[in-house]
Amino acid sequence: TTRRAASSVSRRAASSSAVAFDVDGVLVRGGATVPAAPGALKALEAAGIPFLFMTNGGGTEEGARAAGFAKRFGVAVEPWQVCQSHTPMRALAENHGDENVLLVGKKYGNLREIAEAYGFRSAVTVEAFHAAFPLLYPDAPPVAGAPPPPDGWLERPFGAVLAMTDPLLWGRELQVVCDVLRSGGVPAGDLGAGAAPAASQNVPLYSSCADFLYAAEHPAPRFGSGAFLTALDATFAELAGSALAKVDYGKPHAVSYDYVAAVLGARAGGLDRVFMVGDNPLTDIAGAKRAGDPWSSILVESGMWR
Repeated sequence: TTRRAASSVSRRAASSSAVAFDVDGVLVRGGATVPAAPGALKALEAAGIPFLFMTNGGGTEEGARAAGFAKRFGVAVEPWQVCQSHTPMRALAENHGDENVLLVGKKYGNLREIAEAYGFRSAVTVEAFHAAFPLLYPDAPPVAGAPPPPDGWLERPFGAVLAMTDPLLWGRELQVVCDVLRSGGVPAGDLGAGAAPAASQNVPLYSSCADFLYAAEHPAPRFGSGAFLTALDATFAELAGSALAKVDYGKPHAVSYDYVAAVLGARAGGLDRVFMVGDNPLTDIAGAKRAGDPWSSILVESGMWR
């Protein structure tokens, strides 16, 4: 259980150790707090052991997520203690900050605010793109009142696609993303019109759509954001005749584990060990094992694994 995992960490941890907790299925199941979670976190707080929340969820600004965790669990939580699947993407702004980046997900107003906070100064949502060019996806009307793209966006190329969370209108997002990936970066209403059926990808895709399944209140696991990425992989391959090239974020990918170890190490003044407490052997545990030193893993049975 979560409490036993925290107790084990407390007994084994030295001053140079820290803990990363998965959220869904470990500390929360559906909308309900796992009963042992607040006590486990308070025990680590009292012992002075640094911890953070490492989730494949997203779509909320890290500060707001930290405030929600603090209220739910009754412990102090700062924004640096939240690593969502897309949090390490902030480093991409160094190369793509002045280019158009296409944002994929849901709750697009929130997603654009997150991207801008990361340093992307021309973040264009699929929703806004569709509103500007309705014929890109004729099967649904554009969202009324969608915030417009940034000023001057039509004069800038698309430098990247950021798939940050799973969308609600999969058909629309699949169409627009495939168009942009093969567009040469040119934002126009006839996007993809000049592309041959097997035109290759020429815009990079960065994806933090990680979990294929996750534990919720329903007794069986539900599709996570990774299910959308699976659909995108298959659709692009059928369209272009070649595999989709992408850089993956979130668990179990090394970039997220490296980011968390660096954040915790900076706070602790160096680390000998980081414990990953998770419920999913294919993401939480596999990622920690692949990342190697200083990571160790603890599998709990409160969520995906029973």
